[in-house]
Amino acid sequence: MMQRSKRTRDSIGEGASGSVRSLTDADIAAIVNTMEPRMTAKVMGSIADGVVDVVADKVALSVAENVAYKMSDEVIDELTDKVAVKVVHEVADSVALKISDSVPSDARVQIIIEPICAALADAVVSHKEAFPEVAELAAAVAVPVVGAVHAAAAQAAVPAQVSLAWEQMSMDQLRMELNRVAPWRVLRPVDNEVLNRFIPLLAAENWDVLSELCPQARRGPGSNQFPHRGADRMAYKTMKTVKQKVSASGTVPEIFRDWISIWESDKSLRHQAYVAHTRNSRNDGRSRMRRMGYKRLWYACENRHRPGVDIKMLHPNAVQPPPSQAAGSDYFAYQRSVVVCASGRLQPAEDNQRTSVLKTTACLMTDAEDLLNEYARTTFSWRDETLAAVARNMRGIIEDVQFNWNELCPADNVGTRTNGPGCWRLLLPRLTTRADVAVEVQTLSEDNMDLLDAGLALHDVPEHVGVLVGGDDDDFGMDEDE
Repeated sequence: MMQRSKRTRDSIGEGASGSVRSLTDADIAAIVNTMEPRMTAKVMGSIADGVVDVVADKVALSVAENVAYKMSDEVIDELTDKVAVKVVHEVADSVALKISDSVPSDARVQIIIEPICAALADAVVSHKEAFPEVAELAAAVAVPVVGAVHAAAAQAAVPAQVSLAWEQMSMDQLRMELNRVAPWRVLRPVDNEVLNRFIPLLAAENWDVLSELCPQARRGPGSNQFPHRGADRMAYKTMKTVKQKVSASGTVPEIFRDWISIWESDKSLRHQAYVAHTRNSRNDGRSRMRRMGYKRLWYACENRHRPGVDIKMLHPNAVQPPPSQAAGSDYFAYQRSVVVCASGRLQPAEDNQRTSVLKTTACLMTDAEDLLNEYARTTFSWRDETLAAVARNMRGIIEDVQFNWNELCPADNVGTRTNGPGCWRLLLPRLTTRADVAVEVQTLSEDNMDLLDAGLALHDVPEHVGVLVGGDDDDFGMDEDE
């Protein structure tokens, strides 16, 4: 590198008297090629997640203006174009900032600005070593570039402001604004608190609260309105609470401006977007709850007509305890019986398939907590009254032996009845999910395979054996919701 620098200095000085000759294409290529590896390797290794156009624009402008100021007229256009292409387009566009909300403001300097400044400083040093005659040009370019990076970082750190009034926004723009000011990570904790308060209130009016957590996706004039009434009451309470919290935290977002009360009768596009945003936040949790509910309870309810499959309350005449004493009580104890085999795929036509009846016992209070946690997609501290209300609903479903789970009519209908509670088929997952879960339920665990090899029927296993029917040591995968 030093020999190359010496030769370059000698060649620059030859034939010149008191002035520096114009840079040739070879000089420019050497400058750029010297800067590029250091800038690219160091800056690209430090910065992630893309670029911000404003940085690239300012870098290009700074380089062009300062090069044009320091260089003679003969090489202004050529050098500016080549530096812009190499440094700005290939390097700056790849390493400039993209400051997101996930990067704290106090970390931006260390994560973003300092690596760029260090890389530029190294590039300037290398530039000076190779071409001492143009050190002034290197410094003149580096200083405004660093300043441009600082300015761009400060500008990007300011949250983007909505320039349009909400009345002028399209539905997509309203959704984007809602995702910014009231994302699901803010909305869902509020929704869980609302569920925790509202479920006991809804249960006091009608014991069917589960169908209000799983209303039908499509809603029309002929749909069952009962599931939607409870779901909408909880949704609107969540919407109002979130709006109040977001508005009270600082500047009122544009989408919530002049929105005093949220009413179902509001026909504005803003209202429609907010309702859809809140309802959609529940979709994933609802699917997870349906899946676990089918694995724990509804599979046995749906297939009661099959030999060996049943679910029943162990103490149907037990007295209902208060919510604080409901966990582990006889009132919520039940037994489930299913036919299992090694593969989980029952073949009725095969006489030689090895099957057995697996009986398990459990408490509906535990199932209620697990199902609500699946709905909330987190482990939440549910009130005893909330869990007891859901458990009572489950008990009523288990005892409703006349319900037709395989009826060929809309899921929100019960026979010819098109409105009201008791539409339990809304709790079922889609057919493909049911097929997958059925295999899980019908699969015999390895421990129970050993019991069969020992000649013990699963429902006759004595209590001193290591694997207990319905015990904690043998949950048969019921606690794992994949």
